Amino acid sequence: MKKTRQLGFSLIELMIAITLGFVVIGALGTVFLGARQSYRVQDGMSRLQENGRYAMDLMARDIRQAGYVGCARDAKVTNIVSPAADYNTYTAGIVGYESGLPTGLTSSERIAGTDVVKVQFASSASVNLTGKLTTNNANIQLSGNPNNFAAGDVLFVTDCGNLDVFKATNVSNGASGITIAHSSSANSTNNLSKLYGADSEVMQLQTAIYYVGNGIGGVPTLFRKRLVGSALSAGEELVEGVQDMQILYGEDINGDLAADRYLDATTIGSNMNNVVSVRISLLMRSLDQITTRPVPYSFSGVSSTPTDRFLRRVFSSTVNLRNRTP
Repeated sequence: MKKTRQLGFSLIELMIAITLGFVVIGALGTVFLGARQSYRVQDGMSRLQENGRYAMDLMARDIRQAGYVGCARDAKVTNIVSPAADYNTYTAGIVGYESGLPTGLTSSERIAGTDVVKVQFASSASVNLTGKLTTNNANIQLSGNPNNFAAGDVLFVTDCGNLDVFKATNVSNGASGITIAHSSSANSTNNLSKLYGADSEVMQLQTAIYYVGNGIGGVPTLFRKRLVGSALSAGEELVEGVQDMQILYGEDINGDLAADRYLDATTIGSNMNNVVSVRISLLMRSLDQITTRPVPYSFSGVSSTPTDRFLRRVFSSTVNLRNRTP
């Protein structure tokens, strides 16, 4: 009987095949890793761009309204809220901080070296007075309450020439309309600075403080504190990845309602009433380390080379104060 010889791969052929397989797998792995890295960078860039635009939009909305007090643009202001704080009394409409801090914000909440801005304005809807117009007493009467004013709210009343800021101690609805009390239990006096007539309007004080702090997991984040009633709220985490914020204030020095120069908050000092525009610069950082090596960047005139692999971009915008410009 004739034996059939068994055929197969030699050891050399097998080693060649394995080697070629490894080469193909290595090439495919390199392509996969490259594609994955490209996807991570593109995804990180998209989120960074989205967060940067959103942060700018949020701040710009409030800053545009800074100083809005109805018709009382150049009115004499009287604050009677007690105890008074810079967030529940009306001052300049916008105030910037470099080294100092507004009341209600601590150094442990803010990342050192970042700017802080406080903006104040009146609620958009106003209500006219209808009663208590002839005697200066501890309450006023309104035609309605569309803004749902409640006890504890800080309110404006103005006739364009004068403006009083007070805390509502009680809000009641009776046959004669809405009555708002402003007793000395929460104000320095029962009485406003003058008798306001039926042409006067009442609005609610809005205060917003924007700053950069450490959010969840230590991620640098844009925060906001707001006036709620007559107290300042806890910090709201608005946008992650805001590493730094620097703000310059456009000062009008010749009265033409246009910015003649841009200064930081320390330099402009007590001239915040002359500010007609604000230039915001945000240094945005990706949430993950997605670059293959440290990427140098320039922010606020300073060039830096980090030791991490975060992706960074700078967003800048100049916002006009609508109530101080034509």
